[in-house]
Amino acid sequence: MNNMDRETNRVKGSEKVDPGNPSLNNRKTGRHFFSPGGKNIIWKIIAFAFVLLCVLTWLDEIWDIPHFILGAPASPVNWHEAFGETSIIAIVGIFTLLIIRSQIAKQKQAEQALKESEDRYRTIFESANDIILLFDNTGKVLDVNNQITILGGYQREEFIGKNITALNRMIPENSITIIVKNFQDRMAGKDNPPYEFEFIRKTGEAATFEVKAVAIEKNGKVVGDLAILRDVSERKKIERMKDNLIRDVSHELKTPVAMMEMAYNISRKSVKNRDQDGINEGLSIISDSVKKLRQDIDVILDFSSLDERKPGLIMEKISLRELIDEILSIQKYLIDRKKLRLKIGISDDADYLATDRRSLKLILSNIINNAVKFTEQGGISITAGLKEQWREIKVTDTGCGIAPVDKGKIFDKFYQRHPAVPGVGLGLTISRVSVERLGGKIKVDSEGPGQGTTVTIMLLGENKTHIA
Repeated sequence: MNNMDRETNRVKGSEKVDPGNPSLNNRKTGRHFFSPGGKNIIWKIIAFAFVLLCVLTWLDEIWDIPHFILGAPASPVNWHEAFGETSIIAIVGIFTLLIIRSQIAKQKQAEQALKESEDRYRTIFESANDIILLFDNTGKVLDVNNQITILGGYQREEFIGKNITALNRMIPENSITIIVKNFQDRMAGKDNPPYEFEFIRKTGEAATFEVKAVAIEKNGKVVGDLAILRDVSERKKIERMKDNLIRDVSHELKTPVAMMEMAYNISRKSVKNRDQDGINEGLSIISDSVKKLRQDIDVILDFSSLDERKPGLIMEKISLRELIDEILSIQKYLIDRKKLRLKIGISDDADYLATDRRSLKLILSNIINNAVKFTEQGGISITAGLKEQWREIKVTDTGCGIAPVDKGKIFDKFYQRHPAVPGVGLGLTISRVSVERLGGKIKVDSEGPGQGTTVTIMLLGENKTHIA
């Protein structure tokens, strides 16, 4: 049972929520005749009146008060009868007072139980993480908790007193149709499974909410409705990302497999024709495809541990030239097919550095792969040099470039500049995290669409490399 079910059951099972009872919709209960502040005063008045009555009755029996007031001679006093009648009146009065006191105590207990019930209901109502709405049986909103402000941006007053059909500013027409139909079904005694609808926040942003609602019954009749609205926008977004990830990963893995299949056919024909050059070409394509497949798998594995703090980096002295040549050998087939120009300029003083080889290879592989993928004509330049205490590595392409609106999003998980271009949308995310673990910095520059892109990586120089 999820939180939404528990909250619904607590409100439905343990509390009698009555949409027709205004006290459930007010934060404070007004005083009445038997309110805590009035009971003591009423009790004292009754007790005083009773004692006064007993005294007057006794005096009347002794002095014959009417004759005493008029100055007439008093009747003879019968002390036995006087005290007897007074005692009877006192006993009856005492029993009457006990009954009244018992009724007041019961009333006080009932009032206290009601107050505790209302307090529990209000606590559940206000502390829930979801939006809770209380309706009468006509669809009018009787109450809504403060989550409507937190999750939707609206004030309570914008909902309370309005009918469902009048909420078209917050809920699109097609969603209102679904909500009204389900509400009418519940008022007719039918149960509804949880369902989703579109909700417009006050900022204008569209969100997806899941609704779980139950009818409220009183004396066997349906008198209202309690609806719990849970914001599932983030969950829906993750589900879409997951679907896109599966689709794009499948596409990425399919590419090297197709190339290996092509290489197999080339090699088979070359063996039949005893063409050694063809055999070598096929084997080379297979080797490059295997490397590409391994690289794609590494990206997926690195993404799975993206938020983990890896215990240690293996620092070793490596050559940038050799590492870049190794990465380009995987991209060679695609570079040749697109006829792209390739320029490499690594200064001697920037060639060797102490760093984690696997991390740097992953960083450069993702960036160079993006440069090749998004460049259809022109070329790619890879340079490295020293800049103060930093080693500056730049990868520049003449590809499709980046729009200003996209610059702040390119390092986000699953973000894709061009959805039509195959890719998982994780390369730059992984590169950023990996650069930061090496104690470096990364930035992306572009003049705009069609103007190419430059990715700059800054790493601390040899013997000063910082392990994050």
